[in-house]
Amino acid sequence: MVCPTCGLDNDPSAAACARCNTALAAVPSWPPPGYAPAAPPSSPPLGYTPHPGYPLAPQSPPGHVPPPGYGGPGSAHPAPGHPAAGHPAPGYPAAGLPAPGYPAAGLPAPGYPAAGLPAPGYPAAGYPAPPSTPPMYGRPPRNWLPVVAGISVLVLLALVAGLVVYRNGQDDPVAGPAPATQPAGGGQPTGGGQPTGPGTADGATATTDPATTRPTDAGAGALPQARVVDDVLVRSKASRDKLNVAIDRVGRCTGLNGALSDMREVGDERRAQIAEVRSADLSAVSDGESIRSTLITALQHSLDADAAFVEWAEAAADNGCADTTGRKSAYSRGLAESDQAGTSKVAFLAVWNPVAGQLGLPTRTRQGI
Repeated sequence: MVCPTCGLDNDPSAAACARCNTALAAVPSWPPPGYAPAAPPSSPPLGYTPHPGYPLAPQSPPGHVPPPGYGGPGSAHPAPGHPAAGHPAPGYPAAGLPAPGYPAAGLPAPGYPAAGLPAPGYPAAGYPAPPSTPPMYGRPPRNWLPVVAGISVLVLLALVAGLVVYRNGQDDPVAGPAPATQPAGGGQPTGGGQPTGPGTADGATATTDPATTRPTDAGAGALPQARVVDDVLVRSKASRDKLNVAIDRVGRCTGLNGALSDMREVGDERRAQIAEVRSADLSAVSDGESIRSTLITALQHSLDADAAFVEWAEAAADNGCADTTGRKSAYSRGLAESDQAGTSKVAFLAVWNPVAGQLGLPTRTRQGI
């Protein structure tokens, strides 16, 4: 028998503890005489539902009688339907553990946020709630890339067109005129190429103004008369191209004799063109006299330029293409007369192109004369 004071295990028959002399009370036997434990139910009571996750306590079969000492107080074997010491009852959680379906201490329940945190879909404290749909501010943003690309293309086209116009405006050197000569009829030297007496610079006899001597019906004769001018323009363009080729050959000091021959031929062609325009009947052509005078002026400056370029080429042939002072001076005069010819061509085209367009003839640029 264990002493309740000092814990000494004494002889079961001793009345007092052998160590501390504490009186030892006799422990009543279990079960007491006449005790009959109630038979445990073979099934749970009606309406009983165990907690989910915990099984039913084991039940003794009907008529089972536990052995002596089984299920009594202090017994290591609990009675059927009762938990052992330190174990939870069936359907209940162990001490310190949450019941099934409930969170542990300090943790939020499933589907609920932890303490201090906002619920899902709600902002934290101090922040406004987000809108259900993003706000729309006017029209959606526009893609400007195609617009920028289109503008860039237009600017590029404008630059190319401007370059073409600029290059067209730079008149190449054209055939120049021969030096002033004494008119065959005894008039004064022509200087600028215009006759001052009964003769002309190339020996042709001056004609009377056809506008006053051969009046014709404007409606019937305008187109044939304008075609005379148009034909002169075609041949003048060919003369100009021949002169430019000859100037290039002299500049490279190649084929000087042939280049000089071509330059002199251009001078003869210019004189013939001037004579043809001067004698043409333009009485039926609108602004016929303005067309005549402006074209003769342009052709005369071209003839003067041709004469200066011939002098420049002759100096090259005589001095082995040396760049002498006389040769430089002749070339400068040729360029100056060529510029004057270009200015006069612009004035002529301002009068001619409207008339040519009305009559169905081609309009031209200063390089096309």
